[in-house]
Amino acid sequence: MGCIDPPPPAATESVSTSPADDICDLEALAGMLQQLQTHNQQYQRAIDALVAARRVVNGWDPKPEPELIWSVRREVLVAMNDQDALTRFDRDHAQDLAAEQAARHAATQQALEAPARVKALEQYIKDLAAEMAGDVDEGFIHQEMKRLLEPSAQRMLTAARAFVQAWREMRTIESRLKSTFQLTHYRAPRKTSFPENPAYKNQRLTEPILQKSGVFRGALQRPG
Repeated sequence: MGCIDPPPPAATESVSTSPADDICDLEALAGMLQQLQTHNQQYQRAIDALVAARRVVNGWDPKPEPELIWSVRREVLVAMNDQDALTRFDRDHAQDLAAEQAARHAATQQALEAPARVKALEQYIKDLAAEMAGDVDEGFIHQEMKRLLEPSAQRMLTAARAFVQAWREMRTIESRLKSTFQLTHYRAPRKTSFPENPAYKNQRLTEPILQKSGVFRGALQRPG
């Protein structure tokens, strides 16, 4: 029986052996992704501001109503021409009046500036989207993904080839063994329900094997 010749050694390529070795030199890729993430956050904030401004322009949100408690009281004192009372009122409620005036100004400005705010935000979003598109270098990303993933893919391919080669060798060995040896399976006879002669039982178990192999054919006889 001839021996199986081992397969010729496959040409090995220079591939890293550990996934940790593949993760290196990520500064450029990380910088680009970080900048893209920052722009994405700015883009989302601008979208939220645009939605709020459009709601004001379209009248979907109720108009803000600032409190005028201290302002109307001061107006009454002015109408009464009570200079002493007006002076005391301004002195005692200066902070309250300032807060109300600031709230009135903000509400008025919000309503007046809403249309212009919508236009400005729309233009800003367009400019930001163009800048984000220019920051994405698809060719560079493809090269980086190939550099990072190709070593692992090559290791997987090498392992798959080794498995297929080992499987083929196993099938070859199995085929040669089957063609060299004719292996036959024999099953022991079933047990009977009545006692048997021990000598006769041993003879029944060994006789088919000897008869099948052609050795001492007919040499064993059942006891009379």
